[in-house]
Amino acid sequence: MKHLFLTRLAAVAALVVILPFAAFAQQANVDIYDKIDDAFMTKSPESVRILLESNRNSSQYPAIEEYVLKKSRGLLISNQLELIQDMTMAIIDNNLDCTDAVNLYIIVERAIDKRDASLESERAQAAADAQYVASVSEEQKEKAKKSYSSMANETTGEAVYLNANASKYYSPVTWNAMLLVGDLGIITDNGLDMKIGLGAQGGLFFRDDRFSVGLNVYADDLLIAFTPENKNNGVIDLIPAISYVPVSEDLFLRTGFSLQQNEGVSFFSPVIGIGMTHAMSALNTASWFVDYYPAHLAFMYNLAFCGGAGANMSFGLSRVGSNVLSLTVGVRENLMVTKKGDVKSRTRINLGFGVGCNE
Repeated sequence: MKHLFLTRLAAVAALVVILPFAAFAQQANVDIYDKIDDAFMTKSPESVRILLESNRNSSQYPAIEEYVLKKSRGLLISNQLELIQDMTMAIIDNNLDCTDAVNLYIIVERAIDKRDASLESERAQAAADAQYVASVSEEQKEKAKKSYSSMANETTGEAVYLNANASKYYSPVTWNAMLLVGDLGIITDNGLDMKIGLGAQGGLFFRDDRFSVGLNVYADDLLIAFTPENKNNGVIDLIPAISYVPVSEDLFLRTGFSLQQNEGVSFFSPVIGIGMTHAMSALNTASWFVDYYPAHLAFMYNLAFCGGAGANMSFGLSRVGSNVLSLTVGVRENLMVTKKGDVKSRTRINLGFGVGCNE
């Protein structure tokens, strides 16, 4: 019994002696990690180096070293590459065999080289741009102000010059196709007659910064007359058109052909004219044209003059992707004057629906 009592007393005494030392060691470990956190916060690689060196022979050194590595990797998020290098170098200085620190140092070094090369390239480009701007004479600058439209950069306030001659259309191809379900003809030829029929019209244009080139097509047939005598009346127009963008992208020169049936009498002529198409908004457009038919000079037609004119309005109803479904309303006039002075008029009032892309 006495021997058992002495054994227990020795164990208690040992605990009394060991526990304070263990608590002290634990507190020391907590203090070292706090100091490392402070060193990273103040961006002090020298403090980290001293802390590692002072604990180099400690049994906790591998854990302390791993903690410094973890903190160093965390700096990648904020892209503090130079600080990562300095912190890993503090580890390498104390433990050259730490391959994780060496690998991290090499990876960061490559990232810094790549970043510096990119910055150097940007600086060289900026210097070249500045040199070019400095070499441009005042006369050229004034010419640019006259030839280009300017727009202020909202961030810097700097003037940016845009090509004033560039096409206002995003797409290099624009088109439209309309079915004229309401085609009312008012015919004046030794009296007044009215007819109704069907028709179609459309256009296809290719555009760039200098020219807009395309084709306008119109065709109709007035099928039903309101009088017993019903002679054929119809039109087919194939009119290529071109505009020179630096002058006006909307104003077109029209040259093509027109075939007409007027009360059963055929008339075929080249066409020379002008036309304009104007986008009133993203969905709505207006257009007009005036044409001259020089075939009236031919003896067989017995005409003193022949010409045509028209106007169109298209109202966008809905958009499907880049295409717009539209309602179109238009009026066309073909006028003939005989050598005797008689006037023959062919007026058409069109109502139709169609689709197009004018972006």
